[in-house]
Amino acid sequence: TVEQLATAPKVVECAYRDPDGVVWAGTKAGLWRSSADRFVPVKLPAELIGPSKQAITRDARGAIWLSAVRTGVYRLVGGRWIKYGGLSGLPQEPALVLTTDEEGRTWFGYTGNRVALLEGDSVRLFTQADGLAVGNVLSIQGRQPHLWIGGERGLARFGAVLAAVSPPAGAGLRQHWVLGERADRAGRRRARPGRRRRRDSEHEAATAGRAWDVP
Repeated sequence: TVEQLATAPKVVECAYRDPDGVVWAGTKAGLWRSSADRFVPVKLPAELIGPSKQAITRDARGAIWLSAVRTGVYRLVGGRWIKYGGLSGLPQEPALVLTTDEEGRTWFGYTGNRVALLEGDSVRLFTQADGLAVGNVLSIQGRQPHLWIGGERGLARFGAVLAAVSPPAGAGLRQHWVLGERADRAGRRRARPGRRRRRDSEHEAATAGRAWDVP
C-alpha cells in the first residue's frame, strides 16, 4: 500500500533512510525527516535554503551529513550545521555522493575521479593516482565485504583486481573498467575473464590488473 502523507515535501531531490528507519528528504526549500506518520522540517542555516540537495547520510557517530549543489557539505552536530564537518582534509566543495558502509565508514564521491573516506576524524582522499578511473563518481554502495564505486566511465571495487570487460551490445554505453567478477547462482562473486576493445586513456590502460585496498 502506498500512502501520500499530507505533510510530505512535494518535490524531493534526494532521500535517505537511516539505520533507525527515519527517512530524510532534501528539497530546495529545506530538509525534512519522518516522525511517526508525518514529516517535520529540520532547521537549516540560511545558505542551505534554496540550493538543490543531492546527498544525505548518517555517520557512525549518528551525525547527519548533507550535500548541497554549489554550496558544500555540512554535518549536523548538536543542533549545529558545520560546513565540511570542520574537517580540513575533506575537499572544500559539494559531494555528488554520500554513503556510510556497514563498518561505519563514511564515503564522499566527487567529480574528477575523487573519493574521500572518513573514519572517526581521519580523512583519506583517493584519486586517479591511486588507480581510480571512473570519472565523476555517481554512486557508492557498500555491503560486506565489498564496496563498489560507480562513475560515468565504469565501476571499481576496493580489494579486488581490476579487469576490462565490454558492455552488452546495443547498450549505448562506453567501454568500462570494471572488476573481473560476476555473481553465481548463490550470489557469490567469481572471476570473469574480459577483454578491452577500446582504451579510453593511457592511465586506464596502466591500471589494468592493479589491486588496491582499504585496510
